[in-house]
Amino acid sequence: MDSENTLRLRSLNEQMTSNPELTTVYLAVATVNGVETVPLEFGNAEKRAVWETAFREAKTALVNQQISAPPAQLKSVIAHQTRPGLQLCAASVVPGKRPDSAPYIWLCASDKFSGQVAVVSLENGDPCIESCAGIGNAAVTAVCTVPPPTRKRKRKVRSQKSLDHLARNETIFDRNSSGESSDSDDDSNSGQISVWIGNDDGEVFVVNSTERVRTRARERVARLTYPVTAITAVAGYVFVATASTTSVQLLRFHTSAERSWELDSPTTITHSLTKPILAMCQVGRRLVLASGPQIHALDTEGSVWETPVDVLTSTDSLSLMTSSGSVLFCCGKKSTNVHVVDVFSLKVFNHFGIAACVRNQLAMHEMGHAGPCRVLIPINVALTRKARRMSLNAPSQQASQVLVASCGEGLDDRTGGQDPANDAINHLIFWKCSQLCDPSS
Repeated sequence: MDSENTLRLRSLNEQMTSNPELTTVYLAVATVNGVETVPLEFGNAEKRAVWETAFREAKTALVNQQISAPPAQLKSVIAHQTRPGLQLCAASVVPGKRPDSAPYIWLCASDKFSGQVAVVSLENGDPCIESCAGIGNAAVTAVCTVPPPTRKRKRKVRSQKSLDHLARNETIFDRNSSGESSDSDDDSNSGQISVWIGNDDGEVFVVNSTERVRTRARERVARLTYPVTAITAVAGYVFVATASTTSVQLLRFHTSAERSWELDSPTTITHSLTKPILAMCQVGRRLVLASGPQIHALDTEGSVWETPVDVLTSTDSLSLMTSSGSVLFCCGKKSTNVHVVDVFSLKVFNHFGIAACVRNQLAMHEMGHAGPCRVLIPINVALTRKARRMSLNAPSQQASQVLVASCGEGLDDRTGGQDPANDAINHLIFWKCSQLCDPSS
């Protein structure tokens, strides 16, 4: 009997160390190419169990920390240079002048007859309005930050004769005539970031991010037939959507040989859309569009349209859309429900409401907007050198903190120091989100 128990224990111990089903954990990791499986192998099943327990506890602690630590208000900024009557309507984050410098926010406000752009600086963690200027004579409808135009680098491909010489240990000098050249990867290290601003008159203003919005900068403008509804940059191109009551256009802007944008000769993309394109975003080399209740996807390399997918009922239209990892988040005009879409199959696999969550979050803070919040935008801000020294083990991509800027009307100060005169003034409120890399957390 003892020998049988011993044999059974020995057999179990061998299985604990040799059976891959007991010693391996398979993690599903979301990447740009889809969900990939990553196996983690352990010396025995006991080590695997210890690791799994620690992993689950860490996930639970992280979730509890994010739930129990709501975003802390950083600062409210009065957009005092915004003319009364203008409503905040669009914003875009623009990288700083150096890789380690703080970004800027280009914030647009408008009415039916004019537009205005305010540049908000986040340098030294102290948001302030750096400049403000009018732009155009119509309502601003879209704004987009566009990376520098790419250029093709030439790569030497030696001819067969040169390769034969190399095989005989002869010296080869790199001459233009010694081989053929071919295009390699795009090089975007040089050039300037630009900000594209579209309005209801069909004008698209192109301003370099380092320039102030002056009259000279506003001379670079594309004048289109219909009002602009959306702008986005994908794979070295800029796509601009326009629409009227009877027509929908999708235009693609490209660069010249001198790497300047050709604003007078955009390419018209053929499509079968009948509803205005209200939102666009990039997913890899694909352009994803929201038109009416449907999501459409265009392969920018082959200009091939994929089969559209219905997200909403025919009585509603998608108005907001953004991507994160392998999912799309989108919502309609008439609902507070957010629909979650797989970016590869374009299938809706989840949805949730945000009304209750927003009410609960706002109830926990002493300050908010007295009127509607018209723009909500996330901002990644690099940590200071001191904060980085305190987090030497943090990966480089985590060496930042996330701010959320809410742009709306009025200021609701529950501490009792509210000035009623500010109720009709546009305000920016910056909220700091807690992160693992934040040394203060």
